[in-house]
Amino acid sequence: MKYLVTGTTSGIGKCIKQKLQGHELFEINRADIDLNRPELLLSVDLPVVDYAILNAGHDLGGGVPFADHESVSIQKILNCNLVSNVLITQKLLKNNPNTVIVLITSTNINRQYPNNVIMMLICQRQKRNGRTLKGRAVLQSD
Repeated sequence: MKYLVTGTTSGIGKCIKQKLQGHELFEINRADIDLNRPELLLSVDLPVVDYAILNAGHDLGGGVPFADHESVSIQKILNCNLVSNVLITQKLLKNNPNTVIVLITSTNINRQYPNNVIMMLICQRQKRNGRTLKGRAVLQSD
């Protein structure tokens, strides 16, 4: 199986990378491309893969109430966690419409929030495009 995983330099992504040893693995990390600037993805050719685990994210949101975020931080969070993932998903599905896409996102490392805004936006976009998410797994860590 061929996998593409984003954010493999630390945390959940690093663990996923370790679990996928022995499989063909393509990685996208900060050193490769700045997902804060999703327009950079337009010129990137992505491989044909069976599975994509889109895990890259920011630690900008942890512990900060939404109303207290600076607008620059909000833009970076949305670009990395949402816009870049939508563009990567689009490119991967053009390469292979059967690619299984797993999106991992969180809003805070100290508290779990219901109705994560990023996941809600992605689900709404999927529904508008005639697709529905067939299942949803929630990964929580302490």
